[in-house]
Amino acid sequence: MKAWKAEKEKLTAEKNRQYSEYNRLKDDVKMFDDVRREVDEIVRINSLDNDRNEQQRKRNKDFER
Repeated sequence: MKAWKAEKEKLTAEKNRQYSEYNRLKDDVKMFDDVRREVDEIVRINSLDNDRNEQQRKRNKDFER
């Protein structure tokens, strides 16, 4: 009976350690996903700005003719 109790305590401690590691990794994944979304948004905005600037350059060039 003592051996089973010791084994249970050992397994419970290991489970708790692994669960803590899982939660840390889950938080890291969430942070990286948030950063990815922000970068995607910045890239999208820059792309739109570049498109607008190119359109404006074309209009100015056409206007100068």
